[in-house]
Order: sequence, then C-alpha cells, then structure tokens
Amino acid sequence: RNPPVMQPLMKIETVYHMKFLLRPKKTVEISDGDFLHITDIIRNTLSGEVTLRGIRYQRCNALNGMLERKLNEICLFYEIDIDDPRTPSEQSAIEVPVEKVNFLRHIRRTNLSFPLGRNFAAEQFRSSEEIAAEGGLTARWKYTCKYHSANDRYNNRWLERSLETFSEQECTNGYGVSNAERRFQWRGETIMGGSHVPSLMEGNWTGSQMLTFGDGFCGAGGTTRGAVMAGLKVKWGFDFWENACKTWETNFKDAACYCMPSDKFVRMAQSSSGGEDIKVDILHLSPPCQYFSPAHTVNGVDDEMNTASLYAVLEVVKAVRPRVVTLEQTFGILGAKCRWYFSSVIHMFATLRFSVRWAIVPLSTWGLPQRRHRLIIIGACPGEILPTMPSPTHSESGEGGLKPFVTVNETLSKIPPDADHHDPDRLVFADGREMRPWDGNKILPRAMTTSGGQNYHPSGTRDFTLREYACLQGFPINHAFVGSGIKKQIGNAVPPCVAKVLFKSIKRNLDEADGVVAAQDFVL
Repeated sequence: RNPPVMQPLMKIETVYHMKFLLRPKKTVEISDGDFLHITDIIRNTLSGEVTLRGIRYQRCNALNGMLERKLNEICLFYEIDIDDPRTPSEQSAIEVPVEKVNFLRHIRRTNLSFPLGRNFAAEQFRSSEEIAAEGGLTARWKYTCKYHSANDRYNNRWLERSLETFSEQECTNGYGVSNAERRFQWRGETIMGGSHVPSLMEGNWTGSQMLTFGDGFCGAGGTTRGAVMAGLKVKWGFDFWENACKTWETNFKDAACYCMPSDKFVRMAQSSSGGEDIKVDILHLSPPCQYFSPAHTVNGVDDEMNTASLYAVLEVVKAVRPRVVTLEQTFGILGAKCRWYFSSVIHMFATLRFSVRWAIVPLSTWGLPQRRHRLIIIGACPGEILPTMPSPTHSESGEGGLKPFVTVNETLSKIPPDADHHDPDRLVFADGREMRPWDGNKILPRAMTTSGGQNYHPSGTRDFTLREYACLQGFPINHAFVGSGIKKQIGNAVPPCVAKVLFKSIKRNLDEADGVVAAQDFVL
C-alpha cells in the first residue's frame, strides 16, 4: 500500500476540483463522510486521473461508543504493520480519487480537555446541522491498530489497538499543553522514580525508591504477587470476598487490606481519612469477568453485580489518581454479545483523558503453563507516557530466541513433597477409575477455572492437588492460601508470573521516562 510515486504516476503541487484549490496540508471531507488531510496529490500521466493521498480522520461517533459523541470532534486513524519500517503516517495514508471530495474543511489538533480548544464558535451558526456541515473540526485522539503483517491486516487479525491523546508537539500551534502540566492537573505532584521514597532511620536508608501499587478486586493476590516480583511497592488491595482477603492479608502483611466492595472503597478514599494513603503510581483492576466469558451461557445470580463492578472502574480510578492503570479481563468481552461493555470501559478511560492500549494475549507466551487468552488493557493518565504491551517471553519450541513454553511436568517437578495443600495420594480417582493420560511435557490443554477447568494430572489417575493448581496458575511455592474455597481463589486469580511480565515492562517504561537507572531484577 502507498508505494513510492513512479512513472506513469507523478506528484503535482495543486489541483482544482469544483471551486476548490487543493494542495498538500489542506483537509477535505470525502463522500463517505470521513476526512482526508492531504499529503500528496498524484496524477496518472497516461489517464489523467488525479488521486489524493493522505491521513484519514473519522468522527468520534464512528468508534462504537469508545469516545464521547461531541459535535465536530474527530479522531486520527492509523493502521500499522509491524514488519513495515515506514512511519505510521506513511503506512496509514489512504488514496481517494479527487472526484470523491465534497468540501474543504479545517482541522485543529489539541490535547486540551473538551470543550477547550474547540474549532468553531457556535454563535456564528444557525444550527448544529450547519456546524456539522461547515464548522471547524477538532481532533483530540489518535486511534492505532497494529498488525504483524499486511496479510494479517487484510484478514483483520489485529495484534494490538490503542487510543491516545496528542502530545504537545503534535498539536496545532497554541493549542497544546505540556505533559508535566497535564499530569499535574490530573494528580498533583508526581515523584519521578516512584512515590515510595526511603527514609533515613538511625543513619541507614530503609530501602530504595519504588513505584507504588494498589490492587483493586485483588482476590487471593495473584496480581499483587506479580507486582512484588516485578519490584513494586504494594500499598493496598481491596476485595469483597472475605476468604480471598484472608489469603491476601496473610501474604502481604506490610500492606493494607480493605475487605469491602468497590463503592465502599471509593467512599473511604474520597473521605478525609483516605487521600494520599490511597494514591498510587500503578493501579490494577480485575473486576469479576464470569459474565463476559464465552463459557457463560446461563444467567447467574451474580451477573448484575459483576457487570456493575465493571462500571466501578471509573470511580476507583478517579479516587486513586494513578499514573498508570492496568486491567485484565476475559477476551469474551470483545465478542458481539458484550462488545458494548468493552466500549464502555474504553469510554470511561477516555472521559478522564487517559490514553489506552489493549491486546488479547496468549498467556503461555508470558510464561504461564496453560492455554489461556486474556484481554490486557494498559491506561496512562493525562501527560504520562503510554507503556508498551510486553513482548512475548516464551514460544512453543523456543523459536525467535525466546524461552520454550513452560510445561506442566516442568512446573510440577518444582513442588517439594512437603508443600502445603499437596497430598497427591488423597486425590487418586475412586474405584481404580482412570482418565485418558495426556502429555505433561506440554502446557495445560485447558484454561484453569474456579472449579479446575476439567483439568487433571497427566497420568490420568488423579486430580491435581491445590498446590499443583496454584503452581499451574503461576503462583510461587511460598504463596500461602487460607480459608475456604481455595480452588476458587486460585482459579479467579490473575497468574502472578503473567503479572510480573506486565509490571516489569511498565516499570521499565516509567523508569526510562523518569530518568531512573535500571536496578537488578527482584527475586523471590
């Protein structure tokens, strides 16, 4: 797409169409209702046909509810192939015949919050229809869809998508605000390098500066454990399930555990007793996802609560004021049945002016020994860099210089015989019953669920122990489980080995942006 202009094609400086003089850097509205910012005008010297090449913009209401529907607010569109070395603008340019041009339009790019920087004065028009047809256009967002290759793009097999605000340098002159100012408006002072600063006690520093972390819907602490493994300072976690909170509290004694629903946590955070104690650099949210799972085919008693928890995301983020937010969900939320829930999540971030990146990640490529795909969302507050999605660390046979997939047998071999919740003999199937054996030198064939996901030991003679389930879910041996419903605690958890990959990558991005010298990896 967009090949170099060669004979019989040639670039020309201007062209007249209808009553308009068109040239590069002008913007036109085309017949399908989109807008084209012209970069090149190309004439075919044999046929005389003229084509416009440029960057496409669409009205925000075309994004399935991800952005607010505001009059004459538009969004820049990029489509990028990872294997194409050209710039996003060069790759994403589209070509339209000059006959498709309807009108000349004017675009203003800004990172100011709506309605500041708007590109028209409403009092100069007689109606909203006239504004839509003739008024200036305002772009505050750029939408990017990445693919591995042109073939994947042709077949719509996307790798990653993002929705970002413009940097000051990308804005129309006079309509941009610096990153530092935007971030300060959102969260006040930000301590570069992490808001956990060591104190001097008895002449000794009590630790190193660290990025702080809060875990919303923390469960038994899978995400929190991964954050610790990545070198973050855990401040708190909240969840409404008492048994999971007991496990979390047992493992993270130096952090605060709030056993309460999200609305109560928000009210506490907004009160005078909350404040700076709740504010963190990195916030993770894992609202219940059962309703959005492809396996969810029968209505459940908790469906309403689970969907309501998703909408709590906005209030939690507003209360905590993080630099970066991560969110983990079942990939089923992108399906036709639940797509509007997903759009609502992105919409919530967009109302706060957060830039957002998302991808469906096969978690085996991040070191989890099971077949499990999850939607990972990374959000960055106004003025903050948008961290990259971590690259794969593992591949099926170690190709590409990566580690080979972690296998079931490899995982089970590291469990000591005296580990807690580990008594294989008690889990042999009754009456000599056996299941079909399977190859434990591969990853777990089915995703772990709250009931185990119909998984069993590769020998076919017994179930997994709770400790084996935990290790196959990415927990280290030293993570303790207490209370009842332990298998459910494990199945509900974000795998710690996955969270570690995610947060190490985010930490690396923030450290680089903050000018922090990289430290050695943290080891449990």
